[in-house]
Order: sequence, then C-alpha cells, then structure tokens
Amino acid sequence: MLVLCIFAGWSLFAILSLIDIQLGNRLYFSVASYDLISRVSITGAITRTGVPPTNPGYFPGKTVPLTFLYYFWYILGSLIDQIGGTWMDARMAMIDSTPGAELV
Repeated sequence: MLVLCIFAGWSLFAILSLIDIQLGNRLYFSVASYDLISRVSITGAITRTGVPPTNPGYFPGKTVPLTFLYYFWYILGSLIDQIGGTWMDARMAMIDSTPGAELV
C-alpha cells in the first residue's frame, strides 16, 4: 500500500510539474517546458518526415537529416501524435510520456 501511495504521489508531482500557470495576464512556464522545446520539435519532425527526421532547427537551403540521436522515446511520442490525430499534437504526446520516463 505504501509503494502504491509513493507511486501515485510521484506521478501526480510529475504531471503537475509540467503545467503552465496563468496568473492574471501573465503566463509562467514550468522548468520542464524548456527541456521539452527541443524534444517536441524532434517528435514533430519524426511525425512529418519519418526516421531519421529532418533537422527541425537547421535549414541551410535544403533539408538535413538528423542522424546523431537515439530515437526510441521520440518515436513513441510520434506514434501517439499520429494516433491522436487532431486531438493530440507533439507537445501533448511528449508531456504524456514524461511521468513514465521519470519513473524509469
């Protein structure tokens, strides 16, 4: 029972740490969102172009493949993005995969 409570508490903490908070006219980003910026762009590139994806942050006049990453986590996020259709985008897919990644 104690292990289940610890697991539930940690999952809740991980999910709440990803939420952007709006107070009045100001929007406060979570610290995790700065890390997610690059991961979301790579997940979106895999959804659009396949594996290996084109580099989403560099375009010297032609597409350049991104060949120096380990793609497993990004591929899972891309699959969730593709299955979700218009209900799910790359950002939400990466946020959904984060609590499980923090537990591993």
